[in-house]
Amino acid sequence: MSFSLNDAPHLGLNAARARQARYGRPVLWVLLFSTLLAALALFGALSHHGPRLAGGAPAQAAPAR
Repeated sequence: MSFSLNDAPHLGLNAARARQARYGRPVLWVLLFSTLLAALALFGALSHHGPRLAGGAPAQAAPAR
C-alpha cells in the first residue's frame, strides 16, 4: 500500500497562523531581535579582539645568528 498526500488528514492552517512564530509572536519581530543579537555579538567580538586584529605594531623578530 502506498502513501498519498490525498490520504493525509487536512490540518486547516490559515494564513495568519502560518505567519506566527511560537507563542504567537510575529516572525518579523523574531527575525529583527535575532539580527540585533547577532550584531551585538559581532560588535562585542570585534571590540574584544580589535587591537589584535588591527595588526598594530609588528612583533619584533628574534635576532639572526
